[in-house]
Amino acid sequence: MNEISNIHAFEDEDFLHACFVWGMVVVGVFAVCLVPVFMLLGGPADLDVADAGGWMAVLGWMVGLTAVSAASFAVHELVHGVFFKLLAPAGAKVTFGANRETAMIYACAEGVVYSRRRYVAVCLAPTVVVTTAFALGFAFSGYPLLCYLAAGLHLSGCVGDWYYVRTILRDRRIVACEDTSFGVRFFG
Repeated sequence: MNEISNIHAFEDEDFLHACFVWGMVVVGVFAVCLVPVFMLLGGPADLDVADAGGWMAVLGWMVGLTAVSAASFAVHELVHGVFFKLLAPAGAKVTFGANRETAMIYACAEGVVYSRRRYVAVCLAPTVVVTTAFALGFAFSGYPLLCYLAAGLHLSGCVGDWYYVRTILRDRRIVACEDTSFGVRFFG
């Protein structure tokens, strides 16, 4: 196998621009859908509770949203790590890191080459797992607005994974992928 392309996630201007644009589109879609969704539900119950408690309760709700959203990104990377490990040969090592310049955290399994299908599964796993968790929270937690907003913010952070998948699906020559601490390498 020969490396046919790669994405340096922290330096590739096309990748970073696409992530910004797609991320804003996701946030915009969630913002546009916010009113219709909650009109159908009769209003968000969690804001009624926060409103009854005064400005401190509202502030607490906002801190909670920030904490849940931040935690969702850490869980996102943990899910990647779990799938990297599950779909790799025995003994594969998964590492976690952060890039301060781009404010991105990441999981990677450097040195492990995954088939095209397995790598797509690794990429999409957090989108499915974390979004499902927020959907369950939306339905059953009593904090539907918090779960809705946190899901939107989380999905805006999934766009880098979607970019990788789009790249793989557009180039049939790609048969294998290696996730690295700088991004991804594609092999043909």
